[in-house]
Amino acid sequence: MPLRIVLMLGLLLCAVRADAQTNFSDVASFVAARYQLGDVIITDADETESLSQALTVLLPDVNILTLRQATNELPTATQLFFIHTKPDIPVPDQLGIHYMALEKARFGDWQIWVYRHTPGQLQPLARFGDAVWLMGWQLKRPAQLKPCDSVILESWWQITAPVPMDYSMTFTLNNLWGTGMNRTDGAPANSQMRLWQPGQLFVDVRELMIPCDVPPGEYFLVVGIYDWTNNVALSVFPDGYYRAHLTGFMLSAE
Repeated sequence: MPLRIVLMLGLLLCAVRADAQTNFSDVASFVAARYQLGDVIITDADETESLSQALTVLLPDVNILTLRQATNELPTATQLFFIHTKPDIPVPDQLGIHYMALEKARFGDWQIWVYRHTPGQLQPLARFGDAVWLMGWQLKRPAQLKPCDSVILESWWQITAPVPMDYSMTFTLNNLWGTGMNRTDGAPANSQMRLWQPGQLFVDVRELMIPCDVPPGEYFLVVGIYDWTNNVALSVFPDGYYRAHLTGFMLSAE
């Protein structure tokens, strides 16, 4: 074989190896940014051992299962990562029943699905406009909230009929007089609502910080859905307000 061809093949092999290593790094970084203690990673990748080593560097306590292990007995976790390199790989049946796809990413041949465990007790809590329903919510927060603390809201949404546009959602901290002290806004479930299908569940996860300069006292957490082009909010039924009350709490001094 001519020396020129040998050198070209060598360079190509090095490039492939470097690309694979870059993908390992990208996959590990993506997972590490979203991983929480107790999450489970399922993978069918041929390079499972190399991926495990890359993840262990960033996540010493990571729990990684092969697809066969997960198919035999799917563990219960708040969040699952399904990592694979084969486009036609079947998803374990139990994963589709008890979990909902939250996010998807791709790095080269590597595909990552992030699944969130579906709460067992979802029910209509409030209707926004004619067709948008809040089906459930839960908060992750310190036992005693103080200024500068953060609150994470996980809320579940559904529509009963197609909506005409991509609405925005607000998660707001109000004081006793209804004045907003801080808020975080964005598309529900980080998606386009006009593409939602009736009956399909969507989970929204967002973090709200309590300002460091707010005084101690009673505060409330509320959510709303609005037209981002003109800031007109959808009415909330059955109350008829423009925000749905979630909960209240006493803010202590630092």
